[in-house]
Amino acid sequence: MTVLDLTHPITPDMPVYPGDPQPRLTTLASMPGDGFRQLELTLTTHTGIHVDAPAHLLEHGATLDRYAPGDFAGLGIVLDARKDEAALLQALDTPPAQRAAFVLFRTGHGALWGRPEYLTGWPVISEAVLARLAARHVKGVGVDCLSVDPPACTDMRLHCLLLSAGVLIYENLALPDALPGHGFLFVGAPLSLSAADGAPVRALALCDPA
Repeated sequence: MTVLDLTHPITPDMPVYPGDPQPRLTTLASMPGDGFRQLELTLTTHTGIHVDAPAHLLEHGATLDRYAPGDFAGLGIVLDARKDEAALLQALDTPPAQRAAFVLFRTGHGALWGRPEYLTGWPVISEAVLARLAARHVKGVGVDCLSVDPPACTDMRLHCLLLSAGVLIYENLALPDALPGHGFLFVGAPLSLSAADGAPVRALALCDPA
């Protein structure tokens, strides 16, 4: 089995959603002074690769602790979001997509991670495509950019479309070329936080050997 990491490391200068604070890693203890190392980590629930729960935007939405561990794992598929809406809708009707619990969209924007351009102008999956997935009640939808909604969006319409159907949203995913289009197990387990609206994730793809 091959395990692929779909996660960018947390660093003080990593991209964050415009207006959010940067994560801080503060040294609390060091080998020379204390004989051991310890860091203090300060970050938001939506730092880096993270998952949005319905409570993020819905008044009475479920928090992450309402989900069972198995809700964060399942068969995954990667779709090329650079195709037009009609092609994506057609792709959703293929057997691999119909079996998938997690649908990940490769927009190409992830290649800009760490550059200023990553923070602006990211692509958006069409409402028709996301509505199809919401109607299927897939476990999760993921993108390789900052948000499923467009930049400067105020109503978060696409977030609400998915979250109101109980569909988890994964943002800032790293989707390497080595990741197969389908036939892998996606694992996107968040930090176990009480009553959380979201949480950072170590996302993995478990792939069978060729």
